[in-house]
Amino acid sequence: MICGIIALEAGNGAEIAMLYSLAEFLSIILPLLRAAKVRDIVEIGAEAGTMTRKMIAYTAEAGGRLTEIEAMPSADLEALVATAPHARLKKGLSLEILPTLEAADAYLIDGDHNYYTVLHELLAIRRTVRAARRDRKSVA
Repeated sequence: MICGIIALEAGNGAEIAMLYSLAEFLSIILPLLRAAKVRDIVEIGAEAGTMTRKMIAYTAEAGGRLTEIEAMPSADLEALVATAPHARLKKGLSLEILPTLEAADAYLIDGDHNYYTVLHELLAIRRTVRAARRDRKSVA
């Protein structure tokens, strides 16, 4: 698991917040997405939209689709996603939204960092991917 940490400091040097973002690992993530020929991505947790901006560019280049899941999107995030016709924003809790989505090629989990939520996000993703594989086999 990859986790990036960004510390924000006040002018006096006192720490005021710590943000965790996969955007700190773009130099690793983007080559992996390209090597795997990923087109469709689901990103769970958009925060300020730093990673979202990069994923919008990546999925446009790849001819894919980006689905953002964010429980409380900012107006800036909503505006950012609205600029990309191949991107969509799903407002709500990941555990409620994931089962309603079609399978994607890659999932970026950067939302709630607690064991229960991440475990159940992974289980929901596994169910979706397995169902998509069964559907493809039955068509072939």
